[in-house]
Amino acid sequence: MGGSLHVKLLIFLLFLFLGPALITAITHDPVVPTEVKLQVPAPALVVEEIPVSDYEPEVPPHKESPVEVRDLQVRRAHPADSYLDKWNLKKMPFEKEDLRPFFTTGAPEAIYYQQNGQTKVIKSPTKKGSGSGEGKILFLSDIASAKKIAQERITESYSRPHKVYPHVDSDEWEKLPGDSYALNYFHPGLRDDGVNVIALPPSLTDAIMGPDFIFVDHRDPDGIAMIRSKVVSFGHNGEMVLEVEGGEIIDQPGPDFVIYENVFRHGRAGIHQEFALVGVAMENHPDNFQWFDCSPKLKVFKGCAGAVPTEEGGDTFDLAEKNIKRVKYIKILDVGYNKNFGNGVNTEGFDLDALKLENAYKRR
Repeated sequence: MGGSLHVKLLIFLLFLFLGPALITAITHDPVVPTEVKLQVPAPALVVEEIPVSDYEPEVPPHKESPVEVRDLQVRRAHPADSYLDKWNLKKMPFEKEDLRPFFTTGAPEAIYYQQNGQTKVIKSPTKKGSGSGEGKILFLSDIASAKKIAQERITESYSRPHKVYPHVDSDEWEKLPGDSYALNYFHPGLRDDGVNVIALPPSLTDAIMGPDFIFVDHRDPDGIAMIRSKVVSFGHNGEMVLEVEGGEIIDQPGPDFVIYENVFRHGRAGIHQEFALVGVAMENHPDNFQWFDCSPKLKVFKGCAGAVPTEEGGDTFDLAEKNIKRVKYIKILDVGYNKNFGNGVNTEGFDLDALKLENAYKRR
């Protein structure tokens, strides 16, 4: 009983002294303690060494590129440009690319270009030319100039006085067909290298018959092979003698015979000409031949073979021009300085397509 009284008395005294403070704490805003940030030290960096042999680089996954990628073509300089870049072609109606086939292995001594009957000349910067073209001349012409030469020849031939003898319109003479000729002699000339001889067609006899009116691209191997069976390329300084079979050529009004030369046609560069001298004789002896006036270097083309292509009528010749009455043999001699293509087509020199006898006769 006494102990209980003492406990109650103690509680009363604590409430008496601590009561006001407890009431104040309950009725006011609680005190929020200040936030304390703790700085935790970063863990030490651990580097694991990987042997080089075990290292495999990470490869990102392949993604298609949104940009279109086109094949790139590397433009290489044409072998002819090393020669052509030195030439002044401003006065010519063609471009550098038109001449590239002629310059691949060397440059000529000069370019002669006939345009509207006038001949323009561009000389090589090296004077004599270079490579396989040294000492050679590249002859080019437009069609109009070739046709002009053809017309002038015909006009002059019929305007000349002709001393017709013998009188072939008598019963004593019989006119021969235009192909009454045969190969008497051929000496092939050299190729551009000055060493090798020009290749011969499979049959010389078949090749000189025609004309064939062949048009091929010089870049077409099959076309070149075909044309080589139809024409005879002389090579540089090559020569041929043709003989009238069973008769002779007798001078009459107009052209007495025609020589056909196959030419390459080359775009804006026109026709590519290769010239030959033409001589006639009654007897086949070197000293007996009389030659028609032909000097391409001096711009004299009218008496040359190779001035007028087959398609434009060929090169006509009149015996009256040389005051000759009758002949049996015709000699054709390459001038020796024709510039050919530089791509090894094996067609250097004058290219004979055919011969046509306009006034060949035999005694009955």
